[in-house]
Amino acid sequence: MRNLCYLLVCSIFLLLNHAHADVKANLTLTDYRSKTDAEWKNDLSDAVYRVCRKRNTEKAFSGQYDKFNQKGTYACACCGGDYPLFSSDAKFDSGTGWPSFWEPISPNSVELVAEDNLSLNHYYGAKIEVRCNRCGSHLGHVFNDGPADKTGKRYCMNSVALAFTPSYKEVKETNPAPTEEVAIFAGGCFWCGESVFEDLPGVISVISGFTGGASANPTYEDVSAGGTGHLESIQITFNPQKISYEQLLDVFWHNVDPFDPDGQFCDKGDSYKAAIFYKSKAQQEKAETSKKKLQASFKSPIVTGVREAERFYPAEDYHQSYAKKNPIRYQYYRWRCGRDERLAEIWNIKPQPQETLFDFNGFP
Repeated sequence: MRNLCYLLVCSIFLLLNHAHADVKANLTLTDYRSKTDAEWKNDLSDAVYRVCRKRNTEKAFSGQYDKFNQKGTYACACCGGDYPLFSSDAKFDSGTGWPSFWEPISPNSVELVAEDNLSLNHYYGAKIEVRCNRCGSHLGHVFNDGPADKTGKRYCMNSVALAFTPSYKEVKETNPAPTEEVAIFAGGCFWCGESVFEDLPGVISVISGFTGGASANPTYEDVSAGGTGHLESIQITFNPQKISYEQLLDVFWHNVDPFDPDGQFCDKGDSYKAAIFYKSKAQQEKAETSKKKLQASFKSPIVTGVREAERFYPAEDYHQSYAKKNPIRYQYYRWRCGRDERLAEIWNIKPQPQETLFDFNGFP
């Protein structure tokens, strides 16, 4: 039985060998491509199944996202609703009756397949089918009659193939009430930082995003590619009457590697460096005092920066509350990154057990 478990875990490792921060939005434990037609039919609604698995088209002007202008992210409706396909920033009214975009959120998020349909080709020219690159489900088609000042493409999608998540950017630009304050920390992967703070008593909200750079409205792909100057960060809105800034600083320090000049844990690069971004003179003094006290306990120099806060840009919606929405993927990423082992080494604490489906220490 232990050998069987070992083989099972090894198979999962091979499947998820790409599980690193650079591709962390695509981590999955489900092999959607191997699902049978019967399984798809059982899992999807009739409308979604007919369009996405049988490659039909919904009636023009009937979809909920045709005349839909809310800011957010459109994901695939067939494989969990967490695989991002299009951003509202690339959406336009084509007048065709279907939601239209001039580009996908990433070139690798969709798969383009040439169709061989002579009757349709006679009227439209060669049609290019658009599929979800994760599960292979039919989304719609792409045509060359999009906005000329953009890409010239029109990704004509079926509404039922899409799952929409509203944007955090539309929710608020933080304007704290008198009983609220804001703290901004960068500690490597913002999934991990977010999960540490969001359930603390007195914490009102935690948003994953980017700050510290010069580029306006950066995307995750922009920051990951480098050159923006932004760091993956979290913005914490908290009630100082219930939890102090000093307490937040203590939590922050115990969840980063303050000695790493190149990033955090398995994630290396400027965007993964640790930093404290102060919002006021009082926060600056508290942050610098806590750093000095901490340095007195270690021989190695603490390289975590203390910087004045700049504009904070929320990350894409699929990154928000990631650990809660995708617990298995998150735990696998955190385990593979060696985060808890390194924290235990630095702070002389016992690593917290991970609630995963597998006991990774259970094989010989």
